[in-house]
Amino acid sequence: MIPWVTALAALCLLSLMTWKGAAAYLSSRDKMANQLSVGQVKTVIKETFPPVPSPKPGKQYQKQIQAVNEKGSDCYARIRVSFDPEELEAYGTIDYNRSDWEREGEYWYYKERLPEGASSSPLFQTVSFSGDTPPELMDSFDLFVELESCQAGNWDSYRQAWDHADIKQNRKDSQGGL
Repeated sequence: MIPWVTALAALCLLSLMTWKGAAAYLSSRDKMANQLSVGQVKTVIKETFPPVPSPKPGKQYQKQIQAVNEKGSDCYARIRVSFDPEELEAYGTIDYNRSDWEREGEYWYYKERLPEGASSSPLFQTVSFSGDTPPELMDSFDLFVELESCQAGNWDSYRQAWDHADIKQNRKDSQGGL
């Protein structure tokens, strides 16, 4: 009887060793730590214009608008321009730079990547109002300029970058009388 019990114990021990070896062979464990850093972009609007005490219909005024990447990663910029009151837009003319900027919807997109410290070419340089502009619209108005930017990352074009951007992360608003 003892040889039979010994054989059974040896068989159990052998199968237990084989199972643990197979389990060790079929499993794997590894650990890796990746350090990631979040990029940032700080853009501002650069406005150059001489003070205009009281704009008049039929006149042209100098006003240069640029996007400036002050700090951080390369970026792409877009600007939205609007009049307040909105009715003034029908009488106003802005000389948009259509060679370096492209309009899509309500935004003007700067076509080139803006490296840190760089400025875009001006979106426009003059604003004029037709001679038949109602004077009451010119008494108190604003020309709003809103700049948004997104990291350029590995995108080859502004369209690709903006298609994948979260536009709420970097927003800069500016307004002025002209």
